[in-house]
Amino acid sequence: AAAEFIASEPIANAEREEFALTDIGADLDDSRRTAEVRANFVTRLAAPKATPNIAIVLRDANGDVCGEAVFAAPVAEANGQRNDLFTATQGASAEIANVEVSLTRRAVS
Repeated sequence: AAAEFIASEPIANAEREEFALTDIGADLDDSRRTAEVRANFVTRLAAPKATPNIAIVLRDANGDVCGEAVFAAPVAEANGQRNDLFTATQGASAEIANVEVSLTRRAVS
C-alpha cells in the first residue's frame, strides 16, 4: 500500500520545525486488511516539550475510511535532536488501498 503523510487535525505550523515523520512505510498482511506502519519520529527541540501523537488512517479503493486510530509517539517528551522508530499495527474493515500517516494533537484512541 502507498504510505503517505496527510495532515488530519494536524500539529500547529510552528511545531513542524520541531517534529517530523520520515521514511514512512507500510506493509499489508495477505488479506490486505491489516497494515504494519513504520516511520522515523524526528525531534529538533531547544527545550523539553511534549510530543504530538501519530494518526493512521486506512482507506479502501473508493477512498473511504476503513480503519483509523491515533497512537502515542515513541517518546512522550523530547529534548534536543532525536530519531526514534515508530511502529504500529492497524486493522481495517475492508481491503486497504491507501495508508495515511500524520502528526496530530488528537488524543490516543
